[in-house]
Amino acid sequence: MSIESENYAVKKVLNGDVQVFEILVLKYQSPIYNLMFRIFREENEAKDVAQEAFLKAFKKLNKFHGGRFFSWLYSLSLNVARDRLRSKKKFDALFYIPENIADYPDMTNEIKDMEDMRDAEKMYALIETLPLGYTEPLLLRFREDLSLKEIAELTGLSLSGTKMRIHRGLAMVRKRLEELND
Repeated sequence: MSIESENYAVKKVLNGDVQVFEILVLKYQSPIYNLMFRIFREENEAKDVAQEAFLKAFKKLNKFHGGRFFSWLYSLSLNVARDRLRSKKKFDALFYIPENIADYPDMTNEIKDMEDMRDAEKMYALIETLPLGYTEPLLLRFREDLSLKEIAELTGLSLSGTKMRIHRGLAMVRKRLEELND
């Protein structure tokens, strides 16, 4: 479904054809559920929060002003998850930002190295074992192909913080791959 098709679907829903929303739910239910599962690590809670996110998206659909629907939905879903985590007082531990954020070198070589070692499923499985603060930026970058700026907006991190998370996350994945290959 193209961006234009999604925007058209949203307009139809806003004009009263609410069943069209199901198309968007069917398209994005897996990524949103997977996001929630990565955050909560518990199937029932992940389903519950994913459903809450879609309900909130439906209610706030008039706030969507075009563009990539997935980015908007993902951001909204992260906020729903954060609200849930805040209520459980887990938020600070999961979204901890180290104080010493330095400038990081260009990641092009690291990404190339990672691509050379690519076994996508194996790599994604390893990424999902990382702490959430590293998992989300890596998956958004390499699975969803979002820009660093988009990732920063979705996660609430600064641009340099986003680069740092991706850089460190890639280093963790590399280390784990090397351990597996030894």
